[in-house]
Amino acid sequence: MQETGPRPGLKTAGHGDLPAALCASSYGWIVHFLDPIRKLWLFLKQLDQNLNDSSKRSMKEFEFIIPSVPVLSRNTLTFFTFQFTGSLFYDRIKKQTIERITVMDKPCLVVMAAGMGSRYGGLKQLDPVDPQGHIIMDFSVYDAHQAGFETVVFIIKHDFEQEFQRTVGARVSRYMNVKYAFQSVDDIPEGFAVPEGRVKPWGTAHALLSARKLIDGPFAVINADDYYGKQAFVDQFRFLSALTEDSRYHYAMSGYHLINTLTDNGYVSRGVCTTDAEGSLTDIVERTHIEKRNGHPAFTLDGETWQELPDDTPVSMNLWGFSRDYLEEAEARFPAFLEKALTENPMKAEFYLPAVVDMLLNERGAKILVIPTPDKWYGVTYAADKPVVCEAVAQMKAAGLYPEDF
Repeated sequence: MQETGPRPGLKTAGHGDLPAALCASSYGWIVHFLDPIRKLWLFLKQLDQNLNDSSKRSMKEFEFIIPSVPVLSRNTLTFFTFQFTGSLFYDRIKKQTIERITVMDKPCLVVMAAGMGSRYGGLKQLDPVDPQGHIIMDFSVYDAHQAGFETVVFIIKHDFEQEFQRTVGARVSRYMNVKYAFQSVDDIPEGFAVPEGRVKPWGTAHALLSARKLIDGPFAVINADDYYGKQAFVDQFRFLSALTEDSRYHYAMSGYHLINTLTDNGYVSRGVCTTDAEGSLTDIVERTHIEKRNGHPAFTLDGETWQELPDDTPVSMNLWGFSRDYLEEAEARFPAFLEKALTENPMKAEFYLPAVVDMLLNERGAKILVIPTPDKWYGVTYAADKPVVCEAVAQMKAAGLYPEDF
């Protein structure tokens, strides 16, 4: 695991801009923490004078407030303001917390870039889509940064570590804090063994687990080879920034219109979503063969019979927003997955991110907000898709959505 780039900022949950203002300079922090000490010293000095002055022994009640006492837990800084009231001579002292401010890391972006293109062939994540050498991932990370994300965690393989850092890492580290996690097939719990001959890692949920030591708060996760558009990152950052330290099982998924995610060059696999009246996810079904038929989406289970789906059917493109408890749940459930996988399908079984989401929906009552996005998805599922993506990138640059170089 490696880390480069600027230090991420902090955000305030449930209170004004006091901690954010303090983060602006070291001097602000020093003054903020020394001031309560100075006030306490003055109070004790006055108390000593009163106790030594018989004329003031009638003073029985006092009140003293110590503001903004910092308590650090994991990567969360909480400020407590304490109020002390009591009697000097009757040994009654009462302490109560009259204010609590929680300062948390800003949400980070996690990019799953360890996968290889099975149908396209080659390391498609590093295939340029413009003359400046940018790849699809560059545009996603740039959009995330514009939306407010300051830290990105790239999940990659050691096989292409140097090439990745030399290209993508070097570009992104100019404007974001960059961290690296490495997905490996042998990253499994103690007591389990990798089946002989298996080289493929254990899926998207396993990919996230490879970054578990680098993620300390809410995070968004994306695929490396999908273009998501700008609005989805704005919506995800707003959702994640509103989460508090106590938020558990509150997630978000960017829902794309199915028609905006299809290619003209073959079939795709999509997670078809069902939502309730409040826009929360109730079910997600993986349809592994969807394509355009007569200009509209349709899926097949047997390759012969087809069922049409509405153009605006919400689907998941693996742009999720999670509180950190998702990682804790995934890690706790991974051993049970391995026990079954090693018996039933040891060479190909995968621990999928949406599968964990489905378990948490049913077992933990997780609430997953589906955030509709009007943006069009682009990706290189097939080699013939690349010219389409390159043309779309050129048009977006011409429209001023992206600078020529970044």
